[in-house]
Amino acid sequence: METSGQSPQSKLSDPRRLAIIRKLGLLDTPPEAVFDQLTRLAATLIGAPIAMCSIISGDKQFFKSAYGLTEPLATTRETPLSHSFCQHVVLGLKPLIVADAREDDLLKDNPAVTESNVISYAGIPLLSVEGEALGSFCVIDTKPREWTPHELAVLKELAALAMREFQLRDASQLIVMEQQARQELTNALVEDFSRPLDDLIAAIQSATQGADVNAALAAAKQHSQLLKLRLNDVIDVAQLHSDQMTLKFEPIALDRLVNEAIGLTRSFANARGISIESHIDPSMKTVLGDREVLGRVVSNVIRHAVRFTDRGSVVFVLLKDEGENIRCSVSDTGMGLSDEAKKGMFSAELPYSEAGRSSYAGLGLTYCRVAVEAHNGAIGAASQEGVGTTIWFSLPVVK
Repeated sequence: METSGQSPQSKLSDPRRLAIIRKLGLLDTPPEAVFDQLTRLAATLIGAPIAMCSIISGDKQFFKSAYGLTEPLATTRETPLSHSFCQHVVLGLKPLIVADAREDDLLKDNPAVTESNVISYAGIPLLSVEGEALGSFCVIDTKPREWTPHELAVLKELAALAMREFQLRDASQLIVMEQQARQELTNALVEDFSRPLDDLIAAIQSATQGADVNAALAAAKQHSQLLKLRLNDVIDVAQLHSDQMTLKFEPIALDRLVNEAIGLTRSFANARGISIESHIDPSMKTVLGDREVLGRVVSNVIRHAVRFTDRGSVVFVLLKDEGENIRCSVSDTGMGLSDEAKKGMFSAELPYSEAGRSSYAGLGLTYCRVAVEAHNGAIGAASQEGVGTTIWFSLPVVK
């Protein structure tokens, strides 16, 4: 039996399906009253000697709840797939109703028929909110039996209650994750604003304590501008996420935009002893986009590279016409990123480390991701520890 072009084993071992089972805590976990009540009700209302809430993994069926099983199954609460009727409910993604398994072509050779006297069976698929079949809510009898429409209706209602419990678990986990993400974002924003604010206060104090007033005021201006940029990132990311920002699309020569961004960022780089080099294809097609938004994308990516490059190093900017797309790549010569660290690069919540520094990327790269995706583009990063990091984005050309 195969579905959707997959073999039974590959479907049961699908990583996405197994990840949902683990996330919901349904496999190899202790019995729980909520499921035990449902199987007891099923057996009582339907008059079946056995009722189960069975979860199917890649190599076994696990009874999250089982009523009426004898030993040793009552204790082990699992069997290999070779003894499972419930796997066929998962594979078929529909109810399996059998009056006499000994006469059923699909089940008559199943060892459970002879070893456990499983004769009649009715199972309803247990679906996750994602639509994945995780197992079966079923009743079993040890003699031939025609399941009545009323009995099957009761079984479906109880299976629906089991699935509702799945949904509640999923929702509660999402709430916890959202709360954690908000806390992490709050911590990250505090870190993102603290340093330029501290530097601004220090510059003002220097001006009031007899230091070089012009130099102190210049530093104060630079730090206040950085604070404004970061505040704009917060506002704009929120607007882009909620579709409140109106993008003004027009044909844009991306080579000019990149050169402007390099010019605006050069003083920021010079102050850190870092040079910026660029190579731009001489014949460059135009892209359709919002000039101000894309200009900030380029500037944010370059500033990020400068921020994580050691003094005396070089940041490389490459703009290449790839036919259907224009690709902009910005490379630093820092210490690079591990695969785990790269996961947090474009996230507002996740911290990561680069060049030996544990850091939060700020909302600058989050803004870049959201903005590029709003232009039907793509963004990503390539990195090698000890060599450096390249952040790239590509935009479709005007046809």
